[in-house]
Amino acid sequence: MSFRVSTCTGAPAGYSQIVPKLMPRRRFFSLLAFLSVTDPEKTTVASHGKLHRISWLLQHINDVSARFFQPHRYVSVDERMVKSKGRSGIRQYLRDKVIKWGYKLWVLPDAQTGYTVQFSVYTGKRDASSPKGLAYDDVTRLCEQYFHQGYVMFMDNFYTSTPLFVHLLERKTLACGSTRKDRRGFPTELKDARWERKAERAGSEMAMFCICSGRTGTQDDHSSYSEQTCSSNSEGTKRWLLDTSRHQEAIAD
Repeated sequence: MSFRVSTCTGAPAGYSQIVPKLMPRRRFFSLLAFLSVTDPEKTTVASHGKLHRISWLLQHINDVSARFFQPHRYVSVDERMVKSKGRSGIRQYLRDKVIKWGYKLWVLPDAQTGYTVQFSVYTGKRDASSPKGLAYDDVTRLCEQYFHQGYVMFMDNFYTSTPLFVHLLERKTLACGSTRKDRRGFPTELKDARWERKAERAGSEMAMFCICSGRTGTQDDHSSYSEQTCSSNSEGTKRWLLDTSRHQEAIAD
């Protein structure tokens, strides 16, 4: 239901009836045209982008979300669609999503509860993009206030890159995610597909690489490890089994 219908006296239950009792709808929309959550003299398109009229409100939501909730150790970086039929230049179309038309958000949710601690709205191609790419900029912007705290971030192959993982590791933040073989910085040794054809794929049609920040230790480098479990699909079965794998923890010196 549109915002105009929700302000009518005949709107269904659940919508606010305060405005219809105070003034006519036409009067309300006349006043609404002069209301703003930001200072129009300080926030412009050049300084705050296409969402300059609500930039303060978006930042306020992020600040409050981070203030009242401390995420668990594992967080994820993902994209989310907010359905919309409105006419807007920042509305996106994603063919593979359940919600195909709407506003695309970059989000940082807590992996355990699903609580979104940070988000940003994708407004389209920037005029001056960063040399390291859109994914690099968005991940660092979302995770900036959670650096140097030992968090582990999971992401898909749209975000993963060697410069990003090095950047996170330098800030004591681990990361893990699938990657693409044609990605810049991908190890040359792993581009040979012969081992991939011989590998056991457990019925999967496509094998995927998984890269994790950190280094692989040996028995001689006195690295500290802890045993953690990860899920894997055993060949010949149709159920998930837990398999214990050796994983390096972030340990403070």
